[in-house]
Amino acid sequence: MAERDRPFPQTVEGDRGDPARAAGSRSGITSRPLNPSQVPGSPSAIELGAFPSLLEVLAVYVVALTVSVLVGIWLVPVAPLRVLVSCATHIPMLLIPLLWCRIRLRPFLGPEQPSLLGWHRQGTTVFVVIAVVLVTLNLADELLTASAAAPEWVRGGVLSIALTLVFQGVVVGLAEEMLIRVGVHLPLKRRWVDRGPVPWALIVAALAFGIMHLPNILLGQPLGPAIAQAGVATVLGLVIGYYFQKTENYLGSALLHGAFNTAGAIGILLGNH
Repeated sequence: MAERDRPFPQTVEGDRGDPARAAGSRSGITSRPLNPSQVPGSPSAIELGAFPSLLEVLAVYVVALTVSVLVGIWLVPVAPLRVLVSCATHIPMLLIPLLWCRIRLRPFLGPEQPSLLGWHRQGTTVFVVIAVVLVTLNLADELLTASAAAPEWVRGGVLSIALTLVFQGVVVGLAEEMLIRVGVHLPLKRRWVDRGPVPWALIVAALAFGIMHLPNILLGQPLGPAIAQAGVATVLGLVIGYYFQKTENYLGSALLHGAFNTAGAIGILLGNH
């Protein structure tokens, strides 16, 4: 059998220090399938070139952002409410990385991660602490910096306000975290698992999260606010990325993102009434 065709050894992480378990794993009696990239001393999927490459991850990111911007440019002149444009631009951010994950990434996750939702993993305490901090900071910031002129979505009436709250609280978190955590952070974390103590996947994903807000300039946002938003998004990406780095919990990351945005929207509402 050629080396490339040889099955991955099904040795669990703790078998190296336990001869009995190691023997059982070699016999196939007590083994369990693992992510091939995490099997010690074996030809991993990454080494064989099967795991998604850095270039492929970058391509998914760029394609999703490009389609998103094109949708926005097409809809801005015709949409009755700006929030509808925002919702439409986030659809490619959700569907493109989701489809890519199902086809290319999911086969490498293994049964130890049965779902991208991630609720089977630990991290509840970290989630609660980060959620409280994010909500408190963003709510306080919007209340303290409220301007005299209410934003367009506040002046648009009840429908505009309701749609904006749904968009900020649900759509943004699900779509943007799908693109950043599932499309960028997760594959880079698995690919760079042996690159020492520096969490490069977290850092790159945070930078990607900040950069993805700059194309808002093409949709009419002034340069200064767009750069400021990108900076805040990078910091937020580091915070949520820390949670994801520990848990690989996509749904939890989306909820943290939605809580942060919802707190900001409520702060704007309260500051303008």
